[in-house]
Amino acid sequence: MNENRTILVASIVGTILFIIAIATASYAYYTSSVKTEGEGSNVSVTTEHISATFTDGASLHLTNMIPGDTGTKEITITNTGSVAIDFKIAIKELSNGFTKTSDVVYKIKDKSDGSYIKNETPFPSGNQASQALSEEITLDVGATKNYTIEIEYKNTEDDQSTDMGKTISGKLFIEEV
Repeated sequence: MNENRTILVASIVGTILFIIAIATASYAYYTSSVKTEGEGSNVSVTTEHISATFTDGASLHLTNMIPGDTGTKEITITNTGSVAIDFKIAIKELSNGFTKTSDVVYKIKDKSDGSYIKNETPFPSGNQASQALSEEITLDVGATKNYTIEIEYKNTEDDQSTDMGKTISGKLFIEEV
């Protein structure tokens, strides 16, 4: 009889611990949600640790490009958490119709000191769900950084007629690492 009672108590305790673990995981999932504010011009995205503002929106849409065309996007990132964070600047829902991928390049400039955190690099190609544009960046507690992404369809001496009028689109986002 004592053995059955011990098994019953152990089963009840195990079930209660399982329910507590599931409830805790569910609560953590829902409290780490992303809050997005703004439409069109300025879009702000806030999580528990980071706040990002995309000047002119998070959408990147460069259409009917011809050699020599450029486009820029500005991002302001603030560490709103209590510890230093690591993040990457990334793009999702990427669509790049260019066949000569080396002709479309991008750079990421740190506006605070004018340095480039990403030197001239071919823009990601094809249709991809998500692609990092920067290496890992560390941002101290309370720090704010302003970045400009510069995209250029280079004018080369080669025949570029197959890519003239093509489009690049996607949505920029900040990926915590």
